[in-house]
Amino acid sequence: MSSAQAALPDAVRQLANKYKQLNSHTHVSSTPIESTIPVGELLLLTVNLENQPLSDVFAIKSAQQALLGITTLSQVLELPIDVSLENGLVEGWIYTEQNEIRIEQQGESLKLYRNGTLIGETDEFELADDDLYIEAKWLTDLLGLNFQFDYFGQTLLTQPISTLPIQEKLRRQRRKASKVTDGQPASMPERRANYGLFSDPALDFQLFAKHQKDQDSLSYSMLARQDFAYASGRFYLYGSKEDLLKSSRISFDRTLTSDNPLTSIGIHRWEAGDIQPVQSGRLLNSAIGRGIKFDSDDSLMSPSQEQVSISGDIQPNWDVELYLNGVLVDKQTSTEVGRYEFNNVRLQFGNNRLEIVKYGPFGEVARENREVYFDGKSNKPWQSRLNVSLIQPNRYLLNQNESSDLGDYQLSANYRLTLPFGMQTYVGVSQSYGAKEDEGQFSTGLQGSVANLAAWQLNYEQNDLQELWHSNLQTTVLKQNLTFSLEKNTQKNEPLKNSNSASLQLSGLLPFNIGYQQNVQYADFGSTDDLYFQNQLSMRVDDIQLNHQFSWRNSGTLTRYGAMRISGFIEGYFTKFSASYDVSDHFDWTNYELNISKRLNEQWQAQWSIEHNALNNINQYSIDLSWIIPQLMLTSSITYDKENDVGVNLLARTSLGMVTQDNAMILSSTPLSNAGSLIVRVFTDENVNGRYDQGEPLLPNVKVISRQSFRTALLRKTMEWLF
Repeated sequence: MSSAQAALPDAVRQLANKYKQLNSHTHVSSTPIESTIPVGELLLLTVNLENQPLSDVFAIKSAQQALLGITTLSQVLELPIDVSLENGLVEGWIYTEQNEIRIEQQGESLKLYRNGTLIGETDEFELADDDLYIEAKWLTDLLGLNFQFDYFGQTLLTQPISTLPIQEKLRRQRRKASKVTDGQPASMPERRANYGLFSDPALDFQLFAKHQKDQDSLSYSMLARQDFAYASGRFYLYGSKEDLLKSSRISFDRTLTSDNPLTSIGIHRWEAGDIQPVQSGRLLNSAIGRGIKFDSDDSLMSPSQEQVSISGDIQPNWDVELYLNGVLVDKQTSTEVGRYEFNNVRLQFGNNRLEIVKYGPFGEVARENREVYFDGKSNKPWQSRLNVSLIQPNRYLLNQNESSDLGDYQLSANYRLTLPFGMQTYVGVSQSYGAKEDEGQFSTGLQGSVANLAAWQLNYEQNDLQELWHSNLQTTVLKQNLTFSLEKNTQKNEPLKNSNSASLQLSGLLPFNIGYQQNVQYADFGSTDDLYFQNQLSMRVDDIQLNHQFSWRNSGTLTRYGAMRISGFIEGYFTKFSASYDVSDHFDWTNYELNISKRLNEQWQAQWSIEHNALNNINQYSIDLSWIIPQLMLTSSITYDKENDVGVNLLARTSLGMVTQDNAMILSSTPLSNAGSLIVRVFTDENVNGRYDQGEPLLPNVKVISRQSFRTALLRKTMEWLF
């Protein structure tokens, strides 16, 4: 615990509050974790230079990134810069004495000079009693320092465009230290290593009972992860009183070390059990099955890399939504297979922020974030990646189902090779054996980058039924993503279904944090034409997410329909409202659903919901009450609709874990199967470098709280604790 963190200057606090008030209407989510930090929030970030933490600087969250205090930043990086707050003047030099910099305050703006030349003028700054806070991007332009904000880790990664004197100093210190590494005492207290053949086990268990109209049902599900000495395992079981094992999935995987011979041909990982096969192309017809896979740790990417598939483990009765750069692109309702899949999600040019939002049956909300960067460019030429899998589709290690329309075996592979000039090529193949008609699939393509401004792809695929030519160009125009695609689809046995199509997609971020995606597609089927238009809008205001989608299609018959969704906390109530409508002839609601949940206190949560289905004109109402304690969650639900009358649902959920080194059993209402471990140590950071150094006093009798797992601990003799 840094002592600087406990003594934030009052001036900085007042400035942060002022900035928060001025920008209370603004909320930007340029990165997934950043979207949870309100504008104006006071930050204390550890400056990291060359993977070495230096010291802390104050910052204020802004709509773009953050305002940084130039005085504290100069002190931490040991820059020869003098700041005169009274005169509104900053003077000094960076990298060399010949590279002079100067900042002048003139009224409500700052003018930035390098070697006497004006390089910019901005009003994105705040003047406090202790420092001058300037938007990070302007400091990047002036000082040549690239900043990368890790809000989750409270770290400011600093990357100079040239070598700073402090970098030379750090390198000298490391060279000196390397001569006396033998016999150096460890800075951390000694601790018994708990490495073994098995990691501490963790299992999530869920029991669901339902009674409605003289019909009773009882089901269970189990989700677990277990690390072994040479592999990691994932396990899922689902069953009911009628069928004790309706669904199961067991898999093991391992990432290979760099000295493994397989890495020389681009294989870096293996997976066995019930697995997802390798993606060999868009025309591949496959499913999860038992088998084995060797891949380059990115096998969920399409061979041409402009698409990605997202999947994960989840308990039954959960809904999952997928957002791409803030826009809702797909959703899946509750499923019994314990898994969600979003296949062939098209990436945009540049950075792609993927957010997976999971909604539990009784008001639970969980979020997961991933980022994928796509520019169509390869780094070094002649590097290869190989992915190959052999599975039995729709057959599982524990299931009794031994028949599949997809055949007895399916072999899939793709091979990618980087070429000079930033290009790369790929080949994908798959072959099914034992089906009614053995089906083979082949794909190949070439892609590259145009001066780092655009990405292009040319792909060809074929199987026994059709062949497909596909090309697209992706770029950015005025910071908006643009994708143009052409496609030719030839049906070998049904020539009347041949088609040529062109599509245009435009997406990006508008003022007031409005994300949008426009899709226009025209297809020519010979005898008929199909024109399709879709508009998607997404907006986040504080903790509220709003989404709207409207589609228009004319394929001989005109159809117009749309959907909207609102979710978030409103006055302490988590509210989720979704509705769909049709305006082909006149306006009609086709379906709507409203869920409102409230955490009454630490142990009780309530939810009320109503769902209307226009197809059968039925309204269903439900009231849920959950009792949540650290060890267990119990939920009762009463439902009513005019067809099924009154129904009663009961759900019990708990997670079991074992801490072998303490010989202790853990029961938690929070899922543990995807959780990690955390060792907590509280100390006085005497030299304020943000890390523990030998000799710094540990603090006993400190109570620490792990809020996400609803657990507390009191640090006593060892002054450390393992969560």
